[in-house]
Amino acid sequence: MIDSVSVGLKRDLEVPARHIEQAQDLPVQEIQTTSLSAFRSAVEGYTALVLDSDWQNAARHFENAVADDPTYASAQHTLFQVYLYLNRAQDGIAPIQAAMEHIYRLPEREQFEVKSDYYFTRQDDIEGRAALAQLLIYQDKRDEAIAQYMKILEIDPEQYDYLREIGAVYESRGEFEEALEYYTAYAEQFPDDRASFTTIGDLHRNIGNHEQAREYYEKALLLDPDDVGVMVQLAAIENDLGAYDRALEQCEEALAVAKTPQGRMAVYEGLRTYYESRGQLERAIEYIHLAQIEREAFAPPLLVLMTRFRTLGTYVEAGHENRAYETLETVRSELAPPWDAFFPMGELRIYLALEEPDSAERALEDVVSMVQTFSYNFLQPTVLRARGRIHEMRGEYEEAILAYEEELELQPTDEAIHELLGRCYRELGDLDEAQAQLSQTLSIRPYDATAHYELALVYSAMGDTDKALEHLRTALDVWSEADPAFTPAQRARAKLEELMSAR
Repeated sequence: MIDSVSVGLKRDLEVPARHIEQAQDLPVQEIQTTSLSAFRSAVEGYTALVLDSDWQNAARHFENAVADDPTYASAQHTLFQVYLYLNRAQDGIAPIQAAMEHIYRLPEREQFEVKSDYYFTRQDDIEGRAALAQLLIYQDKRDEAIAQYMKILEIDPEQYDYLREIGAVYESRGEFEEALEYYTAYAEQFPDDRASFTTIGDLHRNIGNHEQAREYYEKALLLDPDDVGVMVQLAAIENDLGAYDRALEQCEEALAVAKTPQGRMAVYEGLRTYYESRGQLERAIEYIHLAQIEREAFAPPLLVLMTRFRTLGTYVEAGHENRAYETLETVRSELAPPWDAFFPMGELRIYLALEEPDSAERALEDVVSMVQTFSYNFLQPTVLRARGRIHEMRGEYEEAILAYEEELELQPTDEAIHELLGRCYRELGDLDEAQAQLSQTLSIRPYDATAHYELALVYSAMGDTDKALEHLRTALDVWSEADPAFTPAQRARAKLEELMSAR
């Protein structure tokens, strides 16, 4: 009866015709039941529950409802909840399973509630817990993610793959000893798995233990001498240590054995990083394009589009502002909802590279809105980095420091944050703290040219010209083949000339 009068009632209430025609309107019989006796029992159950708070009587009514119509998903779900509050959780397993079997009969919101309750009862569901852990990491709830992985190991101690997952979460929090403990436990179980060595190698590289990292990468390479990913990581270590010829040789060797688009893309990304670190942005852009071509051969279109955002800042820094905007517009035209919400990320990258704080701030507001709307807390470090840079551009160094320190709490393995902090402390005149922060960056990346340049400015301000010159020369050695228009190298040369002429 309700279904038969529903449309007429909407018209009498002057609900717009467009809404009536386009809105999803599930028939009540589909949502509830076609059994009148089952529906009557359910109504009596809700009456006992809501008006009388009589849980025992409510349970009996809902039991009658699902006995008359086992497909009555809404009643099955409510019966599960009643059993739960009656301390009869075991009795609730059958109705929640029945609700899941007939979940298609429910509106979307109630479907989510049923799924949530179903997985709550499945304490031994390893796949469900693993999926939840990944979601928690996505939401930056790392303690809760670790708890889910630990529960998996309690259920089945032989789920060794999750040892690496736990290690990765600890590493992301900067708890390196704990991370190493879990990585090592995994390696003991799988001594013939390259991941046993690459994860430990990555950890050592991230904390500046380059020789230990090299040792583990070489162990991984013994298992597969043509492992392109490991060869690229070894090249990255050579780049970290300023052995540039050897870094290029490693990349060339990796490219020679790369047989798949994934392998070639990994090499091109490594070469892109190499040339960016040396101020050769034109060469870096060449490898960005080559990597993009390989990515298109295997990656889904959405991922291909998203990775194009990464090129925008490099285009601007290389003097190709128009190219950056053209790329941004191409991405805008191809991103379909809901992913078009990511578009402000591209604008933000361009405005930060152009050092336009007002435009960057407007784009950042849109990014923050997107992060909140989709609960993409994993982007919070990006938000904080941008906020810090905007404050820096405005000369608001204390506010910038607060943003960078908050970012560092979220990403303790990102050595570049110390470089940013060092620059801000120098601008504020706190030279000792600036020196300490920049030294932290160099302890992990000893040939980071920007950190050497910033440290030179610190020593110059301290009046130690010799040390300032030493760090300037190191920076300029790294940038010895930089593009003529590469601004950081121009500034370093100008500072070198200034200090030399003052001697």
